Amino acid sequence: MKKYVFLFGVILITFILSSTTTKNENAGDKIVIKHISTASKKNVETIEISVNKLQAHLEHGDTIVKQ
Repeated sequence: MKKYVFLFGVILITFILSSTTTKNENAGDKIVIKHISTASKKNVETIEISVNKLQAHLEHGDTIVKQ
């Protein structure tokens, strides 16, 4: 049962993030994130990205610095 609740939560969060970040009117919106390099986990930098790219960055461990 716990697995299903967890899975439902992950699906819900993914749906909310994807529905708010893929709209064309947000195409120019930017967000600042702490980006972790996929090559070396020690390389962390603060970068500004399009909100349309946010979900992919969150999926590999990046975090939002400010909105």
